[in-house]
Amino acid sequence: MKAFILTVFLSLAVSTLFAQTACSKFKYGTFKMAYGKFNLIIKRAGKYQFEEMQDPKISVSYMVKWIDGCHYQLKPNEDYFKQFPQAPKNALITVEITSVKKNSYTLAAKYNFSEEVVTGEAFKID
Repeated sequence: MKAFILTVFLSLAVSTLFAQTACSKFKYGTFKMAYGKFNLIIKRAGKYQFEEMQDPKISVSYMVKWIDGCHYQLKPNEDYFKQFPQAPKNALITVEITSVKKNSYTLAAKYNFSEEVVTGEAFKID
């Protein structure tokens, strides 16, 4: 019985570590993502993320805080509030990378000021 429990524990630990490692390749880079009828270009570098919507042309930026390999938080910068003045000043978006492929990842984004959960797939283009 102890061997079974140890095997299950080790399997979970290895699969969690593998998922964390697979997600880490998306910490930096340029991504393209469809958001409803809009196309987003996302550029993530270090602790900053920049998003540009094509039509209408809107650019915003965030501070990025990685919680672990597959979860991060986005805190909007001042330019976000200029574009979206109705957003609460304590706005925070928590993103979970739910699965990864060779050049893309699927995500679920939750807002601290809304019940809405945004899901989508981001494709690495650089």
